[in-house]
Amino acid sequence: GDHVVKGAVLAQLDARSAAISRTEAEANVKSASELLENAQANCQRYGSLLKKGAITEQEYDRQMTSCQTEAASADAARARAAAAAQTLTDSSIRAPFGGVIAERFVHVGDYVHPDTRVVTLLVDDPLRLELTVPEANVSRVKVGLIVTFETVGVPGRTFNATVKYLGGEIRSATRDLVVEAVTENPDHALLPGMFVIAQLPIGVVTLPVVPAKTLIQRDDSNSVFVVENEHLVERVVQLGPKTGDLVAIADGVHRGDHVVVSPPADATDGARVE
Repeated sequence: GDHVVKGAVLAQLDARSAAISRTEAEANVKSASELLENAQANCQRYGSLLKKGAITEQEYDRQMTSCQTEAASADAARARAAAAAQTLTDSSIRAPFGGVIAERFVHVGDYVHPDTRVVTLLVDDPLRLELTVPEANVSRVKVGLIVTFETVGVPGRTFNATVKYLGGEIRSATRDLVVEAVTENPDHALLPGMFVIAQLPIGVVTLPVVPAKTLIQRDDSNSVFVVENEHLVERVVQLGPKTGDLVAIADGVHRGDHVVVSPPADATDGARVE
């Protein structure tokens, strides 16, 4: 639940062994550097002696090989020192970005591996709102549209988000497009993972409306009874926006249809109406 800034220490590993390793590596660098300096001085002297004919080419080559070996040893020592210093630095696990701690997985005294999860860090300002838009309305959704939404977690409050990302394909199973909008959350009222009810404006249309008590809910669908030729016909409907006790019907009924208000529980499709 804590909010942290980028770079904040989330956990501190026991760094005593890493500190000893770094001290040892730095001492090795100093020793290797001194040996290299001595070897380079000898190489210069051997070069002067070779020019004077005081030593053979073989002796000179042997000393040059020693210089190259000491130089390589010094480079290796510096690399080990850099690795030891990095290990010591990595003992402080820091937040790669600002956010909120959603869950902590380790406690004082736990033994951890490089792949051990320490915390879950979530960005909670801004937040991404994931929406699904039916295929028939995809062409009307554009980047920059303002989405209004509500959530049961924050009752009585309406939030705004701006469409920023559009999916690249229609999902074959659901025939819809995934859309993401971004909303600012400076007071942290919204929490990652919340479900919301969103309104995404795609234009102005005139829809028929029915009283909410005409709707019959069956599993995941809604339907109404319509009177046709003195018989009941049950139609599955797609709901639109709700205003008070009235619900807009996006598909399933048309203006002028006779809809049964408060249908009895035993109403059946095809029943005769007098």
